[in-house]
Amino acid sequence: MKDRDQDDHEDQKRIQQLQKQERDRELNDLRYVVKNPGGRRFLWRLLSACGVYRSSIAGTPEATYTNEGKRLIGLAILNDLNAALPTALLQMQQEHESDLEARQTNNAQEE
Repeated sequence: MKDRDQDDHEDQKRIQQLQKQERDRELNDLRYVVKNPGGRRFLWRLLSACGVYRSSIAGTPEATYTNEGKRLIGLAILNDLNAALPTALLQMQQEHESDLEARQTNNAQEE
């Protein structure tokens, strides 16, 4: 008959395996989104809205707390993005800069 320690060890192994499967699924979902240019643009806008690359400090403590909450969500997404596909952020940045240049060129031509 198995002892309690062995049962606990097997339960822990099963739990870890299920957690790994869930994490793999999450990262695969994100890889699916990042494969599409529209998905990359959406993630770029989302990370920008979260304020990942700016200070959370605002005029009031409440605004600072709100900004920091947004930023923490953005950092979690950024962490997942880097785990799923480390080159995706650089690609998104380059595409964003290209889009900005194209818009500036179009605006200059219209004037």
